[in-house]
Amino acid sequence: MRFVLSLVLIAVVLGFGCKKSEPSKPGQWVSCTCPYLTDYDDVAKHSLDVCVPDGTKAEEAAFGCASKLTHGPAEPCTCGQPKGPCEGIEACKSNEYK
Repeated sequence: MRFVLSLVLIAVVLGFGCKKSEPSKPGQWVSCTCPYLTDYDDVAKHSLDVCVPDGTKAEEAAFGCASKLTHGPAEPCTCGQPKGPCEGIEACKSNEYK
C-alpha cells in the first residue's frame, strides 16, 4: 500500500511541475563571413549561413560554426540581414563545402 501511495504522490508532484511546451519559434537564415588564419598565417574567409531564432545573435552562432569548419583559428564574423525562414533551431551550413 505504501508503494502505491508513493507512486501516486510522485505522479502528482511531477504532474504539477510540468508545463506545456511551446512550439519552436521560426528562425531566420542569415549569411555570414568569418575570417580565419590558414596554416601559412594568411587570412582567408569562410562563407556560411546560420539559422538563428528571430534572426538574432547570428555573429555568435557563425563564430561557433566557423570554429569547427575552418582549418585555422576563426576570428569574429560579420553577418548580413535575415534572408528567409528556417526551423528556429541553431544550425549552420557552409557555403564553401557542398
